Amino acid sequence: MYIDVHCHLDLCKNIEKVIGGAKGKNVNIIVTNGIDPSTNRKALELTSKYKEVKAALGIYPMEALSLSDDEIEDEKLDWILRKI
Repeated sequence: MYIDVHCHLDLCKNIEKVIGGAKGKNVNIIVTNGIDPSTNRKALELTSKYKEVKAALGIYPMEALSLSDDEIEDEKLDWILRKI
């Protein structure tokens, strides 16, 4: 069994085909990474649709520069609340 520890499934055009191909190569866990609020939401959406997909949520440093402190705190709070 293999684990893909870093990918960006949100960039894939045919996610089902990518996940199927990974499973065919014994990749049973795929960690998709978010880099901003929209890709974090997409990563979380994919975890509820595919049991193989896990999410790593974050804010890319350059993206963080464009967000206010309140927006960053809101994003972190949203991550915590989704875990409860």
